[in-house]
Amino acid sequence: MNTQEIEHAGHILQTKLYRPPLPADLVTREGLLELLGRERNRPLTLVSAPAGYGKSVLVASWLENNDWSSAWLSLDTDDSDLRSFLSYVVAALRKLYPDVCEQTLNLLNATELPSLGTMAGILSNEIDTIEEPFILVLDDYHRIDSTSPVHDLLEKLLAYPPIPLHLVIATRLDPPLSLERQRALGQVTDIRLLDLRLNQAETRLLLQKTVMAEASDTVLDRLDRELEGWVVGLKLAALALRHFSDSDELLSRFRGGTREMQAYLVGEVLDSLPLQLRDDLTRTAILNRFCAPLCDELCAAGNGQAFLQSAYNENLFLIPLDGSNEWFRYHPLFQELL
Repeated sequence: MNTQEIEHAGHILQTKLYRPPLPADLVTREGLLELLGRERNRPLTLVSAPAGYGKSVLVASWLENNDWSSAWLSLDTDDSDLRSFLSYVVAALRKLYPDVCEQTLNLLNATELPSLGTMAGILSNEIDTIEEPFILVLDDYHRIDSTSPVHDLLEKLLAYPPIPLHLVIATRLDPPLSLERQRALGQVTDIRLLDLRLNQAETRLLLQKTVMAEASDTVLDRLDRELEGWVVGLKLAALALRHFSDSDELLSRFRGGTREMQAYLVGEVLDSLPLQLRDDLTRTAILNRFCAPLCDELCAAGNGQAFLQSAYNENLFLIPLDGSNEWFRYHPLFQELL
């Protein structure tokens, strides 16, 4: 390792480059794993869903048995800085291919970065020299600030993607990228909330692994009705079931979720939202289905369309009821909490 590379590596937190371990109660998502494998020749896979739907676990379990090389990067808010983001991307790639991205590394160690177009072009050209296909995962991409130049860099990279690269973005929010052209060309695989929901057979398997007991159809029906396949909610419910000899007793108290579920939602979702959005969420929670004109009557600012757009952009357990995204409802547990 030369002096310049030592300077670059000194501020790299290596644990951000580790793929997360798979949980002991992993439920293998055969259909989604098959989809990921079948479409890995596309430049981009976007896994976008709210907190607790198993995005990272799904991608990590896919990589576990994938015959392509893979690199992992867990992002945080500091990576909204372009130099930091690129430093970690290069570090992740050099774990796989130690001699790659020399020119990009030299630029990162310079006092000033060149233009965004120049950086994207050099990085793309250097990735294109890699002689085998590989996967780069950007986990927790929602932590990148919406105004960050990182989005522009990826936009340029994906406009003419280097052939060896398959990029996976796992995020709670749809990234501010213009992907319409790539989607039209069949270059993007989308995996979303409805895809990630556990079905009843998967829920039964999760309970077997967590509670070590067979769940009755009554229990499964109730959990499916209340949680609609929400992975974290089901895991918390399974943990709660361990403490009840009679599962019906727990389920009789289940409306609105356990304290652990509510704490998770508050900590992971509500507390991070702007006050105005949180207020509008609670105002509209009395509605079992809603559209922009209905929200006009309830939202403090009287702008239902703006509220719906904000809630949709934040992936706030908002479930569309039609193909035109006019009518919505909340996930039942989220609505109950609100």
